Amino acid sequence: MAARKSPGGGKWQDKIWSEAVRLAVTEVRKGPPGGRGQKISRQLARKLVDRALDGDIPALKEIGDRLDGKPTQSLGLSGTVGLTHEQALDELEK
Repeated sequence: MAARKSPGGGKWQDKIWSEAVRLAVTEVRKGPPGGRGQKISRQLARKLVDRALDGDIPALKEIGDRLDGKPTQSLGLSGTVGLTHEQALDELEK
């Protein structure tokens, strides 16, 4: 589904789904009686680590991307330019 655009051309600032997920993962779940609750985000992170330890490749990749950053994409360009350096300078002087 394409992103909705505001009348001014920019993206909507009120991302309803993102905000709902953000609120949900920052909630605190009640723990055992007398114990402390644990943030859902921590529980989700623990599950991700557990899956990675079980050999789940997408989970391993996600952890790597979060810890080391996503690898940069290299672009290879090839071809020729139709102008020489001197021709380009001549064009600029006109």
